Amino acid sequence: MEAVQAYQASDGVLFKTADACQDYEVSLVWRNRIDEFQKSGLSPYPASPHASMAARVIVAWERFKTGG
Repeated sequence: MEAVQAYQASDGVLFKTADACQDYEVSLVWRNRIDEFQKSGLSPYPASPHASMAARVIVAWERFKTGG
């Protein structure tokens, strides 16, 4: 048996790295707003395969803005 280190998000989801956990935490905060944006008609990728990539970029941008 081997002990492992994990990072737990506020909703209980576990991650192997702190960075992945931080991305997820930011996505929890912004998920509803990003969904609203993607459905607004302003998003260039509202329902395409690129929609999830666009959402990840928005999350990364929000992390970058706060120095995270």
